[in-house]
Amino acid sequence: MSDVSRIGAHSLPGLRWALLSLLLIQASPVSGEDSTATPNAQQNTVPASALASTAGTSITRLPDGYTLTNRRAMRACIELLNQGIENLSRIPSYTATLIRRERVDGELQPDDEVIALKFRREPFSVYMKWDSGDRGREALFVAGRYNNKLIVRLGGLRGRFIPAIRLDPAGSLAMAESRYSVTDAGLEHLAQLLLAYRRKDLAEETPLKCELAPGVLRGGLGCYRFQLTYLNRELSNVYRHTDLYIDKQHNLPIRLANHTWPADESAASGLGQDTLIEYYRYEDLDLQAGLTGRDFNRDNPVYRLRR
Repeated sequence: MSDVSRIGAHSLPGLRWALLSLLLIQASPVSGEDSTATPNAQQNTVPASALASTAGTSITRLPDGYTLTNRRAMRACIELLNQGIENLSRIPSYTATLIRRERVDGELQPDDEVIALKFRREPFSVYMKWDSGDRGREALFVAGRYNNKLIVRLGGLRGRFIPAIRLDPAGSLAMAESRYSVTDAGLEHLAQLLLAYRRKDLAEETPLKCELAPGVLRGGLGCYRFQLTYLNRELSNVYRHTDLYIDKQHNLPIRLANHTWPADESAASGLGQDTLIEYYRYEDLDLQAGLTGRDFNRDNPVYRLRR
């Protein structure tokens, strides 16, 4: 399956964090069978009221309980993602809570990260504040400003003694705890990347099993649930299974889990934490946030990013 565009840094074990902190001090001041719909009532909340209305509406509607499989499911997923990208093109900014978990250098983060996210389309701007792990950490990136550097202030006690620093967003320090650069942040980047892989699979007629059916996230948010499984490792050495939720109102990819192949391929489903590569979920999504330059200014007095 696809790489997924997400942002920022992760909490690591104490020793790795200590080494990172020392480095930061020296740096300059992120084909299957038919089946029925399977609502996922056990996973992850996105309140229905959190999605503000926009002009865009879905061009694909499935009757409740109806399932598409294989190439029909793939085409429908492509259509939904296209519509979501079109809807996002009309949204200048938004806020959300991002919940994520990633495997970096073979090590799965022990807990979900909870990040308050602000995003602006033009100029491309991202602000994040951690509410878990290194609680209080902040990160800011604005294309064309601050020498195109990622500005980071650590949380906790370290944040009191280590000043805000500037990092190359694609450099080793910024990427030490994340699978993706901050320059790949945002729902639109995610949708575009997913779309590219689905188009490739469809064009190459990749042997796989997939279905698209109605799904429900906890809190009652209606979604389309798209699941894809590659049939063997030769087709996709890294990704084996994708579980994607696209909200019905705006066709946005608001929940995604990607799994790799289990060490023992004769084992059961192999879709547990031992094979999880990346997990992302958007909650409290406000598409009418009306963010301004103040929200992406390091001198904002609400932030701790001043020199």
